[in-house]
Amino acid sequence: NAQGTITEGSEGIIKMTLNDWLPNPEICQNHSGSHLCTKYGVASGPYAITNKVTVKKGDVASYTFKAKKTSDNYELFAGMYSDKDGLVDYQFFRGVLQDWKTFELKSPETALYYVEFMLAGYDRTG
Repeated sequence: NAQGTITEGSEGIIKMTLNDWLPNPEICQNHSGSHLCTKYGVASGPYAITNKVTVKKGDVASYTFKAKKTSDNYELFAGMYSDKDGLVDYQFFRGVLQDWKTFELKSPETALYYVEFMLAGYDRTG
């Protein structure tokens, strides 16, 4: 079972990690396609939700992240939600490595928003 952690750093930085990503591949050596065994597994990890803030129409909520290289791919979902309309913008990334990079989620109208981040791992080797 995957174990996730969230650590708060300085200047509003949070660190989300996913340990023991996926089950031992030997479990699925004889992949039959049943729901008991999947050759390529996914592990969901921790998630974080920001405080609500007012964002003006046309402005953005930006975030910066990086992902370290492991034997599996990382997956990151970042979604911007409003109290009125629910999910208004999102981004999903899967990859091997990501250096520090800033991304933006757009506000379609002036409203109170929060952003939710979800971390997962995908077995890229089977």
